[in-house]
Amino acid sequence: MTTPEASRARRLWSGLAGPSWVFDPVGAGVRLPAVAVCLVVGLLSGHPLGGCLAAGGAFTCGFGAPLSLAGSRPLLLLAASVLISLAAITGSLAAHLLHGWPVALLIAAFGALCGWAVVRGPGPAWLSLQAALAAIIATSYPAAFVPALARAAVISLGGVVQALALMAASLARWRSLPPSPPDPVEPSHAWRLAVALLLAALVARFVSLRNGYWVPLTVLLVLRPDPQRTVTRLIARAAGTVVGALLASAIELFLRPSHDVLAALVVVAAFAAYLFQKATYGLFSAAVTLYVVFMLSFLGLPEPTVALARVLATVTGSVLAFLIVLAEKGLIGVRAKI
Repeated sequence: MTTPEASRARRLWSGLAGPSWVFDPVGAGVRLPAVAVCLVVGLLSGHPLGGCLAAGGAFTCGFGAPLSLAGSRPLLLLAASVLISLAAITGSLAAHLLHGWPVALLIAAFGALCGWAVVRGPGPAWLSLQAALAAIIATSYPAAFVPALARAAVISLGGVVQALALMAASLARWRSLPPSPPDPVEPSHAWRLAVALLLAALVARFVSLRNGYWVPLTVLLVLRPDPQRTVTRLIARAAGTVVGALLASAIELFLRPSHDVLAALVVVAAFAAYLFQKATYGLFSAAVTLYVVFMLSFLGLPEPTVALARVLATVTGSVLAFLIVLAEKGLIGVRAKI
């Protein structure tokens, strides 16, 4: 006879490991050339930052390969390139011109947009999520309009390169795996995300964490309409981030990779992220952490500082998401008693 505790443990493991271990190495490999080309062009041209920005656009758009917009995958990826660029410009300008509450309110508005877009289907939901992530990250890189536009144009170029690469793969009869089934939709989820991201942005500013944008970013990625789903995702993300940071630190400490080797490690981490995208959220989070740490190390930032900052901000965001779930359960309990 199955006990309630055993049933809960199985649900928790399912959330951590994923409903099924689905791997698509061919699909992961198809999305790599665009990332690698952007990095190589940046290295050869003497503009590694531009190469990293373009690679980031290509890397992000690669996750949209299973989705479509109005039945068209190229349309979705091109729309993603444009929206990510516009969101990045908005975030950088807001951080440049505004401070404190206005920037936090902008982040909250993007959270509400994500909650609203969920009911419009997987394509619009993914587009809004990528725009929100780009805006949140950009708030940590304030810039006037012209520098922000130049940075966004390079990111968009990377997305276009990825779109063209996937179009070529489709002509070669490559087909991606179908998208994962969407989470249950609740009308109030948009407000939940808006309030949660407002709190996360203010907490990140109050505690002055390095790369504090990872706090609202984590909340946006783990908070789901279903509390059980939220808890399993935040545990998986926090654990995966710690594992990824430790592994990246060990690799850089013992191997002391050169600039070219770091570029190769970025591509390997991107492959792992695509490979684990549908398999397990914990390993996916670890791979994304490896990608981020290697990328920033490639740009010359000290690896231990980057890894520690990401771990602290991710754990802070996960704890905040958990507290939000507890607060919601408490409110539901009070209403039930009334």
